[in-house]
Amino acid sequence: EPFPTYRDYFTVYKVVAYSEERGATVERDFTHSSQRSQTKNTVFGSVLEGGTSTGIDCDDETVFEYALKIPAITEKELTNTTIIVIINLDVYAGTTILYSDGKSIALCPMGSDTFEEIVYHEAGGHGFGRLLDEYIYYPNQSYPTTSIQELNQFRQGNVWSFGANLSVTNDRESVHWKHYFEKDGYEMVGLYEGGGLYGKGVWRPEENSGMNDNSPYFNAPSREAIVRRIMAINNKTFDYDTYYSRDKIESVIQPTRSKAGRTAVRIPLAPPVLKR
Repeated sequence: EPFPTYRDYFTVYKVVAYSEERGATVERDFTHSSQRSQTKNTVFGSVLEGGTSTGIDCDDETVFEYALKIPAITEKELTNTTIIVIINLDVYAGTTILYSDGKSIALCPMGSDTFEEIVYHEAGGHGFGRLLDEYIYYPNQSYPTTSIQELNQFRQGNVWSFGANLSVTNDRESVHWKHYFEKDGYEMVGLYEGGGLYGKGVWRPEENSGMNDNSPYFNAPSREAIVRRIMAINNKTFDYDTYYSRDKIESVIQPTRSKAGRTAVRIPLAPPVLKR
C-alpha cells in the first residue's frame, strides 16, 4: 500500500531490449554471493560494484531513449515516470537514480528470493515515492549539513515532494507529519532518531518500514507522499478526508535486533544517486 489501492492511476509499459551478452558487468567478486567479477556488453551498460557494495550504475541516456520508444511517453511524461531496469543477475543489490525534475531509474537485479523486495524499496520507495533510506550506517554521527542542504534543494519548497519520510527537526509542533500524532489508528507514528544513514540529528516517523529492511510496508508519511504524487501527476487535488478513508494500514514487520541495537534484516542497499 498504497500502490494496490491506487493501481487505476498507473499505466505500466514493458520495453524489451536485446543485449550482446547475458548478465551485467561486475567490478569485484561479491562477498555475500557466488557471483564473480565479469565484463559484459549490455544495452544499458549496467555495472555492479560487487564486493561488499550493493551499488549499481547504468547508461542513463540509453535507458531514457528506450523509454521514449513508447508512444505515450514524452520528455515531459518521463518526469512522472519510474523506470525499472531489470538486471539479469541473481544477486542482492539495487540502486535508484533520482533526478530533481522527477525522472527516476530503479536498477533491480532479478534475484530469485529478493527481486520483489528490491522493487518495493528501489522502485516504489525511492523511484516513485522519492523517499530516502532509513538505514543507519553511522550510529554515532550526525546528519551532515551537506545532506540537509541537498534535501532542501530537492524538496524545492515542498517537504512532501522528496524525502518525506525524514525530518531534521524533532519538534512535535513543526514536524511535517504532526497531523498523525492525534489521529486514531496511527499511534505508531512518532519521532524516532536515526535515518538517512546517520544515527543522530535526523528522525524517521515509525520504528520500521520498507525503507529500512525492504519489507512490503511504507510508513504513514511515506504512503501520504506516494498518494500526493499520484494526485499531482493526475491533476487531482490531494484531500486528507479522502486519503484517510482509502488508507490501509498493513502490519508492520519489525526488523531483527542485535545486542548493538536496531539492525536491518537485509544488508542495506546503496543510497539513491541524486542528479540535477
